[in-house]
Amino acid sequence: MAGVKGRSGGARPNSGGARPGAGRKPKTPPHPDEGKPIGQPPAELSEEAKRAWRDLTKAAAPGRLSRHHRTWLEGVASQLARLRGLEWDAGPADLNRLSAALARLGMVP
Repeated sequence: MAGVKGRSGGARPNSGGARPGAGRKPKTPPHPDEGKPIGQPPAELSEEAKRAWRDLTKAAAPGRLSRHHRTWLEGVASQLARLRGLEWDAGPADLNRLSAALARLGMVP
């Protein structure tokens, strides 16, 4: 309410102003596996998927992947191994799925 004395659009009268920390998200505790190395590929993966796992962990930026990424990386490695077996003769949906999965791991430039 421009032009009205004391009402310049700031805090409402008698509101007491903003509370400290109002509108901020509470701090979430870090994941228990945060920062721990990703480790070796799971034994149940195929040899092609294990090779894809190693390629992906080498290609990732240092410190980017940690132990809590294991389940997601297992799926991505399996998908990459399948696409390599098809010699990349896959449809756009398969390639988009792989690209989205890599992006969730922070591995798309």
